[in-house]
Amino acid sequence: MSSRKLASLLIFRQLVLLATVLAIIGVSQWLILRNVLYQTMAHTLKASAGVLTSFARRVLIDRLISQNLPTTAPGVHILHITQVLNHRIFSHLKAPGTQIVVADLKGHVVLRSPGLPTTPPLTPSASFYLWNRRLVITEALGRGKLALGHLWIMASVTAMKHILIADTEIFGLVCLTVLVMFAILGTWSVRNSLTPLGPVVDNTLKIASGEYGHTVPVPTEPSELRELSQAVNTMSVRIHQAFAKERAISEQMRRFVADASHELRTPLTAINGFLELIGTGELSPAETSHGLKAIRRESQRMARLVNQLLALSRLDNAPQHQVQLAPIDVGQWIAELRPALAAIGPLHPLIVGEEGGMPSPPAVEIFADRDRLSEMLLNLVDNAVRHTPPGTPIHIDWGTAHAFGWIRMRDEGPGFPEDALDRVFHRFFRGDRARSGGGSGLGLSIVEGLAKGQGGRAEAGNVPPPDHGAVVTLYFPLVGTDGDLGTVK
Repeated sequence: MSSRKLASLLIFRQLVLLATVLAIIGVSQWLILRNVLYQTMAHTLKASAGVLTSFARRVLIDRLISQNLPTTAPGVHILHITQVLNHRIFSHLKAPGTQIVVADLKGHVVLRSPGLPTTPPLTPSASFYLWNRRLVITEALGRGKLALGHLWIMASVTAMKHILIADTEIFGLVCLTVLVMFAILGTWSVRNSLTPLGPVVDNTLKIASGEYGHTVPVPTEPSELRELSQAVNTMSVRIHQAFAKERAISEQMRRFVADASHELRTPLTAINGFLELIGTGELSPAETSHGLKAIRRESQRMARLVNQLLALSRLDNAPQHQVQLAPIDVGQWIAELRPALAAIGPLHPLIVGEEGGMPSPPAVEIFADRDRLSEMLLNLVDNAVRHTPPGTPIHIDWGTAHAFGWIRMRDEGPGFPEDALDRVFHRFFRGDRARSGGGSGLGLSIVEGLAKGQGGRAEAGNVPPPDHGAVVTLYFPLVGTDGDLGTVK
């Protein structure tokens, strides 16, 4: 199936539309002109009728007198009457080519102009009509008891047909000229209007070939091309972003698998090594006991890592199924959780609320899952303990911001690397990869996933200079409000 260019298709359709309009105009104009010409000729014939009816009436009266009775043998005296009155009647015809027919009441033709066809008598009519290529009008000769017959006055329409043919030829020539000029100018106009489509097509082909992110200039007019250019630019940018995101996800997945493999391989290697040594039977009871303790420690570490990976997988698939939301009084909840928090880092002073010399936090009631919220705060404290020197204080306070309540954990350690603040919630992220601190790098990822699953948000940062330390803040909707995370900055 052959393809047609848009410009050719538009020009063709415009020419068809213009030709249709011109044809309708031509037919309408032809009918109007024809009617005007016929009306004019009928008016001229009507003007002749005033004189001709008197002579036609005289013809019928003379015929009746000559026979002294009503006509019984039509046509007997027609020739005689014609010879007597023909020159008197036809000399009074005003229009050239005008012809007449006179008939009595019974339809017998009394007088007929030369050259008329010998057809059946004409039918009287109140208006003009066409008969044998002639326009005919009818005049009654007398009315009522004085009625004598009818007079038909007619003239050939051949001249009018010539006028209509000439008019049609002129109109056709004008239409052809208009169509040719329209085709030439329309082709230039349409192609000029579609010129901005060229860059759009080129850019789309580049996108199709894999060169994503290209944009084209957006024309101001017409609006359709502007919208098309904007749509193509948007598509190009979004495809570029989608592929960039896909590459980032692929890289993140690759690192995730590598880190998970590394984290699992380390305890497995240690366990296998200790089991081989114990299996040789060459270790002393003290060394065997130490090896078993190491095996237990590494197995617990591996179990904790597997549980964290399982928790992250569940949060990825159905985070809303992992939480049961309910109102929580933050101050009361932290007071109940404080012994467990202090047990995580006995060498790290735990400062809660106003204990650090700060004003007493206000009463805050948030909408969250108590168990998951406890897990999040325990993870944050454990992360601070693992990455700060012994004796480093850990602060916990809370408050409100807009329609949200916040819970903040901060330490006085070295803080997060400034160039990695946007990656602290990534899985297996550790600011100092040379110092694992016994952590897997999944704690903060779980915290962020649990926060999102409860309709909240987690943010990470550093304490502004001259102080130092890491800060993690959790936001949750206040009870009785409809919070908007976009307002929390």
